[in-house]
Amino acid sequence: MLKKRPLAVILIIVGIGIFSISWAADPIKIGMPAPLTGPYAHDGLVCKQSLGFVVDAINAAGGVLGRPLEIVPYDVEDVMPEKVMASAQDLVMGKKVDMVITTWVDYGVDVKAYGRYDVPYFSGAASSLSIQAYMEDPEKYWNFFEFEPSEECYATWDKMMALPYQYPNKKVYIINEDDHWSHVIADAYEKHAQDAGWEVVGKETVSVGNVEWGGSLTKIRSTDPAIIMMITLSPKAEAAFVNQFATNPTQSLLHFPYTPSAPEFKEMAGKNGEGVMWNQCVAIIPGPEQEEFKKKYIARYGEQYWSITYPAAMWDMVHFWKEAVEAVGKVNDYRAIAKYINTHTYKGLCGVFEFPPATNTVVNGPDRCPPVFFQIQGGQDVLLFPEDRSQGKFVLPAWIKQ
Repeated sequence: MLKKRPLAVILIIVGIGIFSISWAADPIKIGMPAPLTGPYAHDGLVCKQSLGFVVDAINAAGGVLGRPLEIVPYDVEDVMPEKVMASAQDLVMGKKVDMVITTWVDYGVDVKAYGRYDVPYFSGAASSLSIQAYMEDPEKYWNFFEFEPSEECYATWDKMMALPYQYPNKKVYIINEDDHWSHVIADAYEKHAQDAGWEVVGKETVSVGNVEWGGSLTKIRSTDPAIIMMITLSPKAEAAFVNQFATNPTQSLLHFPYTPSAPEFKEMAGKNGEGVMWNQCVAIIPGPEQEEFKKKYIARYGEQYWSITYPAAMWDMVHFWKEAVEAVGKVNDYRAIAKYINTHTYKGLCGVFEFPPATNTVVNGPDRCPPVFFQIQGGQDVLLFPEDRSQGKFVLPAWIKQ
């Protein structure tokens, strides 16, 4: 019996050790609500790719607090409010996630859905409604962080005016989809134009996903604007517009915020998309670290989506959260994690992230996360602004006569 006791003790110690290792290896669950199916599935796909990319990289480097990360998806389909509310209930209460991140899942409803709980919630919706929802009760919704500023930042009239180009007139035509996000951008663009002394010769709202542009083009050709600005969330709709526009183009520069960043636009528009301008409020900026990220992302997923906001921004957000968790020392001390994010900055692929508690929304600016402005040239997105990071010069589109 005496000889067997050391073995029994050893087995007990080994058993405790195995239990401890198993407990330490329990994954930290990250909730991912996203439109994985339905009309916005392209945003769901980039969300899935972006989060998968950063989670795999962190796990390969040892995880967070010695624990691996595990993605828990939830398909919000057409992002109706009831599905957003259900996603919060399922992910937080059901699946017990410790952090939630998404491209976007509705505007404002998401803040209130996830604000019922304490788990940090990161959104890239670029929505004034989400920010307004947070500001209604910051003490209640302190776990919300918006890593894209308000959608008004897409109305970059100043960059259109900074182009080395002599406009033939001061007329602009504005088209937007019938949703709050698009209306805000279109209204801001209209105000900027009018403040600059330009005439808004047309401003129309179209149904989501519209691909028949005959009526709009008739109005455009009758007014011959120097700028056509269109804001939709449909690459197919915008590609259909430029293809129909190209059959009898006006002397107009085309400015389509955000959506031409999607590869579907370039594929469907082809040569007719050459010369289109587009912009983002937060995006990967040029640099050695960014080039390395780009190479690895493209090696895994191809050219698709790497230049959209989300791959780099979600990489930065998950790493910022990781830094906060490791500084706090516990993944479930959500208040302390949020406080760390509010009181620190994080230098990432998109610039320097700062979340002031007044809005819990990322700060735009040259010394923070600079907005970026591109022109499609040779099938590639060429960065024109900010000038200190530009990758090329403005090229006059082929349809413009000199």
